[in-house]
Amino acid sequence: MKKYVISKNDSIKIKGIAISLMIIHHFFTFPEWHIIEYSKGISTFAKYMCEPTKICAAIFAFITGWAYALNKNVTLRKSVEKIIKFLLNYWVVYVCCLTIACVYCFYKPSPIDIVLELFGLKNPIMCFCWYVYFYITSILILIKLIKIWNKNIIWAIFTGIVLPVVICLILGKTIHNEIINSVLYNFEKWFPCISMGYIFNYYNIFGKIECFLKWNKISNKIKIVYIMMIFIVCGIGGFLANEFIFLYGTFSVFSFVKLFEFTTIKNLTYLNKILSCLGIASTNMWFIHSIFFSSITRERIQPLIYWPKSPFLIFIWGMVVLYLGACCFNIIINFIQQRVDKWFKIGYGKGEI
Repeated sequence: MKKYVISKNDSIKIKGIAISLMIIHHFFTFPEWHIIEYSKGISTFAKYMCEPTKICAAIFAFITGWAYALNKNVTLRKSVEKIIKFLLNYWVVYVCCLTIACVYCFYKPSPIDIVLELFGLKNPIMCFCWYVYFYITSILILIKLIKIWNKNIIWAIFTGIVLPVVICLILGKTIHNEIINSVLYNFEKWFPCISMGYIFNYYNIFGKIECFLKWNKISNKIKIVYIMMIFIVCGIGGFLANEFIFLYGTFSVFSFVKLFEFTTIKNLTYLNKILSCLGIASTNMWFIHSIFFSSITRERIQPLIYWPKSPFLIFIWGMVVLYLGACCFNIIINFIQQRVDKWFKIGYGKGEI
């Protein structure tokens, strides 16, 4: 059976779709966050689209797990290097947003507030950056878990999907601490998405699905019907039973990859290029857009994005501003990360920890 492959370029484009969904999710499905009334119909849109667009985080987590299955030599040293680079990226954006909050919005954080937010454990400014501690924790846990996952798919499903949910639910009922409960909630909801990414790659589940459906023998029209059905099920499912978001995220990724095949056939290079650009900038776009909705900064900063009034124009304008901001940060971060690469090579040599 042929191994199912998601190319690096496709994974970047999937991130481009995910960040677009995230911007829609945060910009338009939480009317209580808006300080400007810009559309009378937005409350209806928010009612029906809030849960389906939440799938963006599941997609990002799935891609993380999928990429980890491609790494044949996961070590503590490589994981620490990955975490350091990720944190440096986040810290550069955070320091900039913190400076704006302090100077322009008169924010006066305590030292403990700053320390907690440096690791995403508290989010007065970077209100969407819970993924920071989730990513770090997941990376460290994966070092040990993937050894179990590689042995047996049943154990992989149990320890990667069932067990995390059960443990987090039990601990959430017994522990009454705001920060810990937030960590448990996000881990219970999103870690199964990482697990699905790894399991589906390592055990070639998509390849088996293609073989079962005899995908190569199906006409393009039927393929499009399948893809549309997946989108509909994932959208309705997100609205009716969001606890299965790890499934919706998984099959959304499958449908996106299949959809990319048609964009190649139709030679829609401009669309692929836009998605690739957004995918490359997606992490910093995620970080930056927090400043428009933080309770500390939104009164002064949010009008810069919502001034066009029209939801479509707000989306386009917001994406342009976030993309340009992310590109500026990428220049700084790439410079820093190159120095980190050299430090790891010189400081640790070829040894492993």
